[in-house]
Amino acid sequence: MSEMKYVVYSKVLLLFAVLFPDIIPHQQIAELTQGKILSAGFFRLEGDKVKCFGGSTSLNLLSVPERDERIIMKELTGMTYLREIEVE
Repeated sequence: MSEMKYVVYSKVLLLFAVLFPDIIPHQQIAELTQGKILSAGFFRLEGDKVKCFGGSTSLNLLSVPERDERIIMKELTGMTYLREIEVE
């Protein structure tokens, strides 16, 4: 899988990730979310793991790899066994 972009946001004390192609600006996706944007960047799959990196120049935000990787994995797999992830 090639690199894709993501935005992590919070809504009602829950965290979500929106995953999208790298041709779409982070800002465009952020405008569609109804929550507080916490981080943004790029990700790719490396085997069975998610690797987050970089950030968004349009949002002036960096990725938070450890947290974002868990949230994205949850979005991709639908797994809910992950420990609660605290909202900043």
